[in-house]
Amino acid sequence: MPGAGPRAIDRGKDLIVGLQTDAPLKRAITPYGGGATISGGEPLLQPVFTGELLHRMKHELGLHTALDTSGFLGVRATDALLRDTDLVLLDIKSWDPDTYEKVTGRPPAPTLDFARRLAGLGQEVHVRFVLVPGLTDGPADVEGVAAFAAGLGNVSRVDILPFHKLGEAKWQALAMPFTLHDTLSPTPEQVASAREVFRAHGLHAV
Repeated sequence: MPGAGPRAIDRGKDLIVGLQTDAPLKRAITPYGGGATISGGEPLLQPVFTGELLHRMKHELGLHTALDTSGFLGVRATDALLRDTDLVLLDIKSWDPDTYEKVTGRPPAPTLDFARRLAGLGQEVHVRFVLVPGLTDGPADVEGVAAFAAGLGNVSRVDILPFHKLGEAKWQALAMPFTLHDTLSPTPEQVASAREVFRAHGLHAV
């Protein structure tokens, strides 16, 4: 690609053209355990780019690789991409289908199917569950996600993430309504209670 910079991408082929920061990147990361996470947005919107990046990080830099995804586009993740992924950070927003669709605008089935696929591959997974008071903190919702995660057999950790409004300004900048403006963050007691539900299912919840 004429005039391509060090991080250029050939958009026609969706391939990484050059990454001239390999050595400095490795020197910076390795002392801290040597890992890299591909996050977003949603990395699987660009599965070829994501796959190439994971492959190079794992095989050229020798880094532990992680993919942070909602799982909704899990069908775009090839087996090769997943072989180059040491850990999947999987967001499961809710167990209740209506709540899940209210939160994401999408049905939960693709995410749950992707979770089952990862379990079949024996892929290590950390489940991420955002606790939103009045929305995802219902006992049946928390219990449902906990039971599902425990039944997979490949979930080594669950992160209970307290809802916050740090991103509200982004919605305002886009002139979009922030429907959770009046929602409070969960109390430490509410977070601890949800965590104990997951632990009761034998999961390492933090």
